[in-house]
Amino acid sequence: MTDTIVYQHIGSAEPTIDVHRLKINDYWLDTTGGGGVLKKCASISPITWDTIVSGGGSAEWGYIGGTLSAQTDLNNAFGGKEPANANIQTHVTSQHAPSGAQVNADITKAEIEAKLTGAISSHTHSGGSDSEITVLKVGDTSNATTTYADATGLSFTPLADKEYIIEAWIRYTTTATTVGIKLSCNGPSGQAFVSSLFNSALVTSGMSGGGGNAYNTGVATASAQATTDNLAMLNILFKNGSNATIFIIRFAAETTGTITIKDGSVLRYRQVN
Repeated sequence: MTDTIVYQHIGSAEPTIDVHRLKINDYWLDTTGGGGVLKKCASISPITWDTIVSGGGSAEWGYIGGTLSAQTDLNNAFGGKEPANANIQTHVTSQHAPSGAQVNADITKAEIEAKLTGAISSHTHSGGSDSEITVLKVGDTSNATTTYADATGLSFTPLADKEYIIEAWIRYTTTATTVGIKLSCNGPSGQAFVSSLFNSALVTSGMSGGGGNAYNTGVATASAQATTDNLAMLNILFKNGSNATIFIIRFAAETTGTITIKDGSVLRYRQVN
């Protein structure tokens, strides 16, 4: 609308000729019911009114009052903007997350770390090899025989067809300095190769040790430097076959006595291809 409408009468009481000097084309803002409906006097005898809600072919409003349901042009205009769509309504009112979903703010560091375990075969660093991984032994493991036994905890699971550099620093005790130690390993069947070498200090002086080119083989030291806190060092080159099962360090006593692999011993390995 281009003209400003000035209404001459306002209130809930209908204007009259005698009291309000009503004339044709006078505007009345009818406030009945607490709303406001703009009307225009169409005739004097009898008094009739035109409700001002539109002009021309499209809906126009200078003032909107009363209940929403009374605004027929307004309702019709809004109704034509977006037809009813069952898919939209279903989406708006539906639940967007699973009923058991956890709030992001409630996720703990421990929960994330629990998921980030194990090796990822597709993950590599520059140069084509993985970072070194260190395994710390927790608790002691004893062997009172000359037959190889697992050094529990000093293990990992190699990927199929991959080669590894493996190192171990073994803290051990012995029941007597005359009882030496044997070190070797065991792993997945069908390996391409395994080559090992270890050494440890003797009770007299110097170093002694042995090596092997198979699982559970090697030469023992003839003695130990002391009965407690001895250190043996083991180096292994290993290439796996098609079986991705556990690789573990093994040990035994050189003669009658007990060898104990101590808490705090360390295994370190690195994939090289």
